[in-house]
Amino acid sequence: MRNLLGLGLIVLGSGTLVHAGFKRRAKLRPVDPANAVRPQFQAMGEIMRPIILFCIAVVAAKMSFFYLVLGGGGLLTPLDFGGMLYALGAYAVWMVIATRPQAVGTVSPVPMPDALPAAAAGE
Repeated sequence: MRNLLGLGLIVLGSGTLVHAGFKRRAKLRPVDPANAVRPQFQAMGEIMRPIILFCIAVVAAKMSFFYLVLGGGGLLTPLDFGGMLYALGAYAVWMVIATRPQAVGTVSPVPMPDALPAAAAGE
């Protein structure tokens, strides 16, 4: 009963990672350009990503400092503390995947065969 918070946070973090995997698979499929995200919203997501990731890193560093230096073992078990850090890390991974731009149209990353000789010649 004492480790219930830690187990719940580990389940929450694992669910976040599973959702991130589904989101990554969905972003690999090209979408119709009419349903694409507006460029200004995409830019806002790209701008906010490093700010949110920095805040997550600061919160994790503060939690670790207070837990290790100020004796947080009296309030939280190591599993509870690890579950909190795991949930924060899972959210950071989800944030990176969620704010990555989505493929629009049917653009292939592999060059077309007729473009290969021109690229090899240095033109």
